[in-house]
Amino acid sequence: LCGTNILSGNMKEYGLWKLKADITPYVNTILMGTGFDSTSSFTDHYTKEFFNAILNTNYLHSVRDSFSENKLKNMGIKNVINTGCPTMWGLTEEHCKSIPAYKAENVVCTITDYCRDYELDQKMLDILLKSYKKVYFWIQGKEDFSYLCALKREKDVEIISSSLKSYDQILRKKDLDYVGTRLHAGIRSLCFGHRSIIISIDNRAKCIAQDTGLIVVERSNILVELENKITSEFFTKINMPWENIKKWKNQFSNL
Repeated sequence: LCGTNILSGNMKEYGLWKLKADITPYVNTILMGTGFDSTSSFTDHYTKEFFNAILNTNYLHSVRDSFSENKLKNMGIKNVINTGCPTMWGLTEEHCKSIPAYKAENVVCTITDYCRDYELDQKMLDILLKSYKKVYFWIQGKEDFSYLCALKREKDVEIISSSLKSYDQILRKKDLDYVGTRLHAGIRSLCFGHRSIIISIDNRAKCIAQDTGLIVVERSNILVELENKITSEFFTKINMPWENIKKWKNQFSNL
């Protein structure tokens, strides 16, 4: 089972995984890089019984952060390790050393249609327009462009269509930074070797940053932190749990 926020403390009501009444087909599930939908410590009785019933007891389960690891262990799932998010498994020390420490000339940005803050997202875009020669805008979510229009900044940026292919084409450019609210757009930018700042809007970026050193600015702190972060020198140092990643992968080597 993969999915960055696929787990919850209330699985019967949670909507990302459309569970059937009969959970038999899910028995012997193995987790890969999964995480919880929030930092709430609450877990209901159904969820505890559900995870203990379906999760394989012979293999290690991989979760994306230490919060998710501890939450499962508190439910009695002991065969779980924090491997970080699989999208970050390529961010080795050698790779991170190749990422520039100084601001690029241009930037690609994102916003998030389902988690809006009109004032702060508009301010983020204004800071980027002030700080960079050209601002590219990648449409990841289906309503991202309409949200951009509501912010009245659609004429100030160069629009990149919503396909991953289009995004990768931009990421192949040199002299480019990433700044935006889409976590995995930022991680992909890092994988392409670009200096990246994630604007944290939920628990995912925050929890991952606490474990790995991912560069994050809380959206609530944009006004006091973002411009200075963009113009300052900083090195990308991602601390991944490499031994846990190796351990989780190696358990399948004889299959």
